[in-house]
Amino acid sequence: MKLIDHHNGVVSAEEIDQYLDALEEPKRATLARLRRTILDILPEAEQGISYGVPAFKVGGKTIAGSRRSRII
Repeated sequence: MKLIDHHNGVVSAEEIDQYLDALEEPKRATLARLRRTILDILPEAEQGISYGVPAFKVGGKTIAGSRRSRII
């Protein structure tokens, strides 16, 4: 699995883990499950941080991104 950021620099899986670990439940579990699902379906996806949130690219194109949100 290749990890990238929005400048195409390498980031570690730990950096993405830290992003998820900082979230409260149920957001953490939901985004972790989404991450696993995307990688199960597209194991060739490049995983990284883009614009401050976890994102996935295939063939250089972003196919998914995830972030926490707040309902107001």
